[in-house]
Amino acid sequence: MTTTDARRDDAGTDVELLDLLPVAVVRLDPTGAVVRVNRALLQLLGRTDLADHPEHLTGRRLAELARLVEGIAADDAAELLARMARLAAVAGDRPAGAPAPEGELLELRYEDGRRLHLRVRADRLGGPAGGPGGGLGGGPGGGLAGGLVVVLTDVTAEHRLEDEALAQDERYHLLADHVGDVVLVHRGSRVEWASPSVVPVLGLRPEELVGHELEEFAHPDDVQDLRTLVPGGPARQHRLRLRHPEGTGGYRWFTATITGRRDGDALAEVFVALHDIEEQVAAEEVAAHTEHRLRLVFDASTDGYAVYEAVRGPDGAVTRLILTSMNAAGLETVGLGAGEAHGKEVFELVPASIAADVRREMLAVLDGAGALRGRHVVTTPDGDRVLDGVVTLLDTDLVLTTWRDVTDAVEGERLLERAYEETAEMRATLQTALDATSDGFAVYSLEWDDHRALTGLRVVHANAAGAQSLGLDPNDLVGLELHEFLPDVEGMGLWDRIVDAALTKAPQQIRIHVFSDGVTGPGSGGGGEWQSSWDYAVAPVGEERMAITWRDVSAEEGALRQLARHRDEAMHSATHDALTGLPNRTLLLDHLRAALITCRTGERVGVVFVDLDHFKAINDTHGHAAGDAVLRATAERLGRLVRHGDLAARLAGDEFVLVLTQLSAEWTPDQFFARASVLLAEPLVAEGVELHPSASLGVVLANPAAGPVDGDALIKSADAAMYEAKAVRRRP
Repeated sequence: MTTTDARRDDAGTDVELLDLLPVAVVRLDPTGAVVRVNRALLQLLGRTDLADHPEHLTGRRLAELARLVEGIAADDAAELLARMARLAAVAGDRPAGAPAPEGELLELRYEDGRRLHLRVRADRLGGPAGGPGGGLGGGPGGGLAGGLVVVLTDVTAEHRLEDEALAQDERYHLLADHVGDVVLVHRGSRVEWASPSVVPVLGLRPEELVGHELEEFAHPDDVQDLRTLVPGGPARQHRLRLRHPEGTGGYRWFTATITGRRDGDALAEVFVALHDIEEQVAAEEVAAHTEHRLRLVFDASTDGYAVYEAVRGPDGAVTRLILTSMNAAGLETVGLGAGEAHGKEVFELVPASIAADVRREMLAVLDGAGALRGRHVVTTPDGDRVLDGVVTLLDTDLVLTTWRDVTDAVEGERLLERAYEETAEMRATLQTALDATSDGFAVYSLEWDDHRALTGLRVVHANAAGAQSLGLDPNDLVGLELHEFLPDVEGMGLWDRIVDAALTKAPQQIRIHVFSDGVTGPGSGGGGEWQSSWDYAVAPVGEERMAITWRDVSAEEGALRQLARHRDEAMHSATHDALTGLPNRTLLLDHLRAALITCRTGERVGVVFVDLDHFKAINDTHGHAAGDAVLRATAERLGRLVRHGDLAARLAGDEFVLVLTQLSAEWTPDQFFARASVLLAEPLVAEGVELHPSASLGVVLANPAAGPVDGDALIKSADAAMYEAKAVRRRP
């Protein structure tokens, strides 16, 4: 028995031929039980895996197949099988000679979102081919005699075309009547019909436009452009200003899309769609102004900035790096004008001595290396210049390079280093004469054990200043071992320096601080207040002698500590808001960049924009002192709201920004917003008045693993989200 013979059913149906049919077919016996299904039906039901196992289907009722269906919405699968069974039953009862049914339409929804429209037909098998009762596949020798057959045909495309054809007129009518844009119909040059939307858009009634030319309502500067928009092909669009009672200067900006319908060679009708873009134009003007201001800032910088775009070959490799933008300082560096530099390759702009290094850094950044810093020496007619550069990625194929001339700073560092060296040399020379100075000075003999380990130092000479600082007479000091008058020499850290000097024969120095809690040493103490500081110098004198000098440097140390405090205070003032003590925008952006860089895969960084509600009313009603109290209270509450590693910052006025780190991918802001709203709404008393503040919050989540994220852009997005939340709250 051949393979083909083995796959024929009892009626002789060629299963392989049945599987080649593009329509889904199921054959039923006269009782309505499944005899055979083809592959197209199995594919429709999502069970092509049953093609080689017909025994799972044979003999079942159609309703029993519902649990085998995969990928189809459960309700639709049940409806499909029920419809097939019902039509099969009707076909079985159809009188002989009755015409074959046309079938029924059914919409089928898949779980993946697909939708199909099917025509479901059923008929009896058997009878003369083409004669009464012949049905589907009938006729002698057809191999399908007896029983029923159900056929499912995909008519999605036909159904869509039919529906669209039926609804087209109604759709266009409703669209014209209810769309926010204005639709005008012209015959000749005058308006014949205007959609009702003309009332809110232009402030005119339709009948006020009919019979008039659109030019009558256009701005004088736009009339000539409007006349050029004669429809002769595809729809054309143009910006123009039309008279409007609420427009700037009595006009508002619109886009006019104009097309026409021709009757032969003649233009029968002209259709004009007007779309209000007043806000868009205003936003574009603001954006252009902002861009202009940013460009001024960009050009005002003394650092050089340049943006290069990577040009890639068919294999994705970078073949060229061409300039797209450079600021004034950069153009001055390369000695070119803006028009001359634009579009040039990096090798044409960067000095040859460093071009290869710069290009290599740019390629590394494009390859994901992160921001790279480097120092390069450039030879110029005026001598060698030292440039500090940074290369960072702006976008997939955009690289930003910045550089700063640090020649003077490097020379200053060299001179400063030399000054330190000369000072150290001078101090070493002066150590031999300290007996005549006010500094403490003593010479010790070294004491060793049998293993040549230093065990003690015994005074052989001490000057008056040194003995006086210890409360002793110089003669009484001679002969004493160091530990007798300085028992905590190990804890002070001085003993280690003495041992190092004895072993290396090199001078050692240490500054030791005294604190109110009794701690003495080079560190910061255990919590007590600083009281005094002493500089110790240890210098070997020959093989068995050690000179130790010490002097009171409390004034110097106090000045340094004061300078450090001033520096810290200045740094704090530069990075924190004076009123609330919160970080300002500078520290906020630094913290946000660090959070984005250190964000791990699977985590998110959240930026929350907080804006106080009705804050101006508080200032206007209760005074700025009350407003300041609200701002300080808000800052304190935001500080309690964030976790360790997060940041609360004051952006400006009554605007605050929170940076939330280490958020899971499933994190949602609902609970956080609820807690924040309660905390920020706690009443407070300021200037003798009980105030009830509140705030609006907007959040945006960043996933740095998905691609580069800009901190400023995140803050703007969070700001927009906050305004949307505020708008939602204000809606009735």
